[in-house]
Amino acid sequence: CHKTNLPQMFGRRVVMRYILYTTGGGANYQQCDRIDDLSRCMAVLDGKPEPDHRTGWYSRLSHAYIEHRSSRTETEDNYLEVRTFKNGNAHIVFKRPDLVDKMNLILAKHYPDALAAPKE
Repeated sequence: CHKTNLPQMFGRRVVMRYILYTTGGGANYQQCDRIDDLSRCMAVLDGKPEPDHRTGWYSRLSHAYIEHRSSRTETEDNYLEVRTFKNGNAHIVFKRPDLVDKMNLILAKHYPDALAAPKE
């Protein structure tokens, strides 16, 4: 429900809430699973094998949180850049716009009325 999210398609970035527990608990496992899903989807669309779940976003964000408890952190892989903030939110920036277009095509195929008409 963040104002920069586009609910009808994948854009340049996604804003997610509750990536980190603000009470000092580290990374939120369920939200990190959602980021792992995005990475897996992009790897499959790129023709690469799925990333190993043991080195997934939960472990990356947990380590970054431990190192920088009081400041914003940035972590990335081949497809995503995740910036976390003190309030527990994260900005997920897609590094491969060509794969984002492929994800939007798949979304449009399964849900034809979900995507808005392209702007001319």
